[in-house]
Amino acid sequence: MWRVVTRQPGFSSLWESIRRHGIILPKISSTDELAAILQDVTTDPRLQDAWLEILLGRFHVSGAEERYIRNRWAADGRPLAAFAQYAHHCLKVWIALVMVVHHKLFKWAPTHVVDLQYLNYLPFCQVFSSNDRLHRLLAPVLKRDDQIFLTGDELKATLRAEADAWDGLEEQREDRLRWALSSPLPRSDSLLFKTWLRYMNPKPGTNRVCHLDDEQRRLAIEEAEKMIREALNDQPAAAPA
Repeated sequence: MWRVVTRQPGFSSLWESIRRHGIILPKISSTDELAAILQDVTTDPRLQDAWLEILLGRFHVSGAEERYIRNRWAADGRPLAAFAQYAHHCLKVWIALVMVVHHKLFKWAPTHVVDLQYLNYLPFCQVFSSNDRLHRLLAPVLKRDDQIFLTGDELKATLRAEADAWDGLEEQREDRLRWALSSPLPRSDSLLFKTWLRYMNPKPGTNRVCHLDDEQRRLAIEEAEKMIREALNDQPAAAPA
């Protein structure tokens, strides 16, 4: 299956499909320029019909499905980003790859067809992590503002630090905190806790797997609340709107 996928049409077919529709992709010299240009070119009202044609070709859509899509497209009148949000994301993934390869920011290899598929999952997560060079290049450009990208090295390091922090606890305190916390240990220097905090609400006493007597539960709640307060107080203040 891996060999079949890597032999599928890659950069050259993508590039040719864009050229065939007379689309000119602006030159970029760095990934810093890529996000804005990518958004502009894939939402350009003059190119929406061409992008739809390219998407139909890339997805191998034909027959009744193609007729249904074309009829709905003609009746809807909205741009692709609203008409077919996920398809528009996949389009941005492909165009981003074409741009970085064409402008020599990244060297093409057949395995990129496989690597690219992981980026198609990006809309369905809060945190995306990878050490793959292509992912490290494109994921920060393709993610939404409410998503986080962590390199594989960052994720491994913060998970290792979390394990070490738990291992360093005295046994009874570890039992109390495992009962009190359904989150990483609240520490202001923990990337894992900061990432978790962005999407979750720390609430002591929500882990029902561990069992403690009433006195130990009381101590556990106090400890957990104190740790959370200290960790939150050490967080940098939000920038003014």
